[in-house]
Order: sequence, then C-alpha cells, then structure tokens
Amino acid sequence: MTSTVYGLISLNKGESFVFMNLIENAPFNIGKSKNYLGVAGNLVAYGCKLSKEHGFDGVVCLEPKTALIPHYEKALGALMISKKR
Repeated sequence: MTSTVYGLISLNKGESFVFMNLIENAPFNIGKSKNYLGVAGNLVAYGCKLSKEHGFDGVVCLEPKTALIPHYEKALGALMISKKR
C-alpha cells in the first residue's frame, strides 16, 4: 500500500480559538500546474471544525506569510485582526 500526502496542517488549541501553526500544500499542489484544487482550503476547514468542537464558534487564527494575505482574504474570507494575524 502506498500513501500520498497532499498537504499538512499543524494546530494548537488556544484559549478562544484554534491556532494554525503551519499549512502547507505538497509541492505538486502549488502554482498554476497544481494537481488538486482546494487542499489548503480543506485543511483550514478542518481547523474550523475542530474550533467548533472546542466551543470556539469555528474561529481559527494564523500568522500567514505576507505574500499570502491577499490570497487568504479573497479565497477564504479571512480578516486581519492585527499586524501579523
């Protein structure tokens, strides 16, 4: 049996949100020639699911790479709550 990793996420439970330490797509899922759409979005959705299960109303937090901020705002509806988050 072989397994393929499409993306990874690292999560921590905060006091009122789930913090996403890391979100990464596999190299073959980056850029215009990616194999699969929505991998990172599904990882974020999983973080939101865990947040709801912990009673945080689906709230997640991350410190994105500066170049990805407009992408997260457009693709996921993310809002900046501070200079880094």
